[in-house]
Amino acid sequence: MKNKDIRWIQRFLNYKKGLSQIKSAVDLVIHGKVLSLLFLNKLLLEIDDLLLPYTFDISIFADIDNQDLIDHIKRVGMIFYEKPFQDSTAAKTD
Repeated sequence: MKNKDIRWIQRFLNYKKGLSQIKSAVDLVIHGKVLSLLFLNKLLLEIDDLLLPYTFDISIFADIDNQDLIDHIKRVGMIFYEKPFQDSTAAKTD
């Protein structure tokens, strides 16, 4: 699934100490412009269809209202995908 509105994706460990185990879910948070729950559900279905040996907990950053979790993601979240910066003022070369 491609979504031009995704800016970056971060992985973070479960912020409650002691709950992150070998078989725990992969916690991801998506940052972007206009991301919806419909998009999130489609993404989760596509990931599920991959039959990976992991479960994924995916959230849209703008929808998180738990300030402790927001602070935790900002502090320890690791960016593993970032949309390349595109300067709209740059001259195109052929």
